[in-house]
Amino acid sequence: MSSKHFYNRLKVLENKQVFTVNINHLLEKIAVDVPILQATFGKDKSIVIKPKSTNFGLGISIFQEPTNLDSSQKALEIAFSEDSSVLGEEFIAGTEYCFFVLDGKCEAVLLRLPANVRGDGRHTIRELVATKNANPLRSRDHRSPLERIKLGEIELLMLEQQGYKADDILPKGVQVFLRCNSNISTGGDSVDVTEIMHTSYKELAAEMATAMGA
Repeated sequence: MSSKHFYNRLKVLENKQVFTVNINHLLEKIAVDVPILQATFGKDKSIVIKPKSTNFGLGISIFQEPTNLDSSQKALEIAFSEDSSVLGEEFIAGTEYCFFVLDGKCEAVLLRLPANVRGDGRHTIRELVATKNANPLRSRDHRSPLERIKLGEIELLMLEQQGYKADDILPKGVQVFLRCNSNISTGGDSVDVTEIMHTSYKELAAEMATAMGA
């Protein structure tokens, strides 16, 4: 690969809209389901609202259930605070895994979980977040394996969708998610599941990587 080709690939990756459309088209060719890229606020739609060109989960709002105009407007304000262009996309629910493919072979698989806390019947969600953030594996600015969980606008909006506020005491055993996206950079958890992941999924991941020229 020449330096020019490498530069062009980087420019495509910088443009999330071009990258998403191109990758979706490639995956459709090998019969892999992909989300519909569209800006829509239909009453029966699960949607993602996100900036066009950011990383680390910045400015992303996910509505797994049909949402109202106020919440949609808030999500747009959050997204536009990160970029001058915003995308609306169909949300496909499911467990998220990250597959590492090298030379056509899947070498590792991580289960990625969005930022979350589990109630003990005594502490508020805010206090549970503080306790989880005290783990030495968590810090800020990507200086440790995991990032601290924030309680910003997106997290509070996510709690509101579940009927909670940050200062509510969470019942014992109840788990709430503060994000829908599972980025480590937004407080998500990462679990190594390489050994238990079925071979068929590893093979599919390798096939998808090959289709994308990786």
